Amino acid sequence: MRKRKLPSPAPVSTSRAWAATWNPTWWPVNIHRLIANVVLGGYICGAYAGLKYLMAQNAEERVHYDWMGYVGNFVGVFGLLPLPFAGYWLMREIYQYNQQMGITLM
Repeated sequence: MRKRKLPSPAPVSTSRAWAATWNPTWWPVNIHRLIANVVLGGYICGAYAGLKYLMAQNAEERVHYDWMGYVGNFVGVFGLLPLPFAGYWLMREIYQYNQQMGITLM
């Protein structure tokens, strides 16, 4: 059985790549992702601290990981507060660009 050779993709010009990247959703999606990364980092820190708290051998370690879990969850929860607003901003830009695209996303 012979292997079929796939055609190589057409080269993308730099101007087309930048035009596809720099669109009306560029800043809203960056802000939304930045906030979501802060939330994810906070919750990962909290989860790690929770596991280490359960495996702690003495009271000093428990106190440290209790504090670490508190701070991680604090960052996660307070990062979640502005996240819906960033998402609304992103969806508003998508709806303004193409309403059918917004309906498809929703």
